[in-house]
Amino acid sequence: MQILHRKILFTLLVAILAVGGAYVLQQKLSNKKSVVATVTLEDALPAAAVDTDGDGLTDWEELVWQTDPNNPDTDGDGTSDGDEVEQDRNPIIAGPDDTLTDNPHPKEKFITSFNATSTSARVSSELFTQYYAYKGANIPINNDTSSLITANILTNNTLPAPTKTYLLSDLKLGNDNSTAAQHSYGNDLGAVLNRYPVQTAESEVHIVTRALETEDETELQKLDQIIQAYQNIITDSAAIVVPPNAAHLHLEYLSNLSFVRRDIEEMKKSVADPMHALFAIKSYTENVSKLAATFTEYHAHFRDHSVLFYRSDDGYDFVTSI
Repeated sequence: MQILHRKILFTLLVAILAVGGAYVLQQKLSNKKSVVATVTLEDALPAAAVDTDGDGLTDWEELVWQTDPNNPDTDGDGTSDGDEVEQDRNPIIAGPDDTLTDNPHPKEKFITSFNATSTSARVSSELFTQYYAYKGANIPINNDTSSLITANILTNNTLPAPTKTYLLSDLKLGNDNSTAAQHSYGNDLGAVLNRYPVQTAESEVHIVTRALETEDETELQKLDQIIQAYQNIITDSAAIVVPPNAAHLHLEYLSNLSFVRRDIEEMKKSVADPMHALFAIKSYTENVSKLAATFTEYHAHFRDHSVLFYRSDDGYDFVTSI
């Protein structure tokens, strides 16, 4: 049942993050046109209101109490899990001698199922602490309060910085801002994307979710080709000769690519540390949106410099990526 409890915790937080949001997935189509496709996470619904077994405890409260979300009477003593909690009884110890005073709630059992220094252990502890604070204040646990609990937890996370931070001194700056130089620059950017298509049959988020559900770390190997494609794009894009008036835009492009690559790399920790992977997914949704905005800025940049790309140009693929 430990796998199930991990899945509920992950689903609760990812659902609140994802509702109404989207992530951008760069793909290559069969006609060799590079696009950025927006995919809504329609399957990520708020888990806070779901009570699978109808025992009065929502599925994520079952996680807190270590009860079975598919069994309304986990300890089999004839009283539903929800009723036992209302009566200050321990729902995983059969009555009648099951008061919480004599049988403290074993929340540490769930927390210590993760590495003590992991993000998951910290998040689990914070989740339980805030849950008990609400219960102690007689505040009902519903969609609104569970969202507040989650929002509080999400503010206390950081991810490692990308392997490399690009500076102006790292760029190969040209000395020509002419239309011809801009045209050549756009073709070089497009050629890199066409050289290293980020191809995947499904999104990174779905790969991670399935790996978590099955605890199959081999699923995460599917992320490796995506990570490598991003790295290749970053490396080759950094080697392009950049017109001086496009330098800051080029830095923004390299930075956003690097952060997206970092986020996918951190998703690979999902089985051992699912909450860390969740924060990586949150960061990913933010950074791919920034990357999409950069493509829009590039489109405006080339338009402002009267650069026209024909369909046969690599630059056409680049400026039509969004």
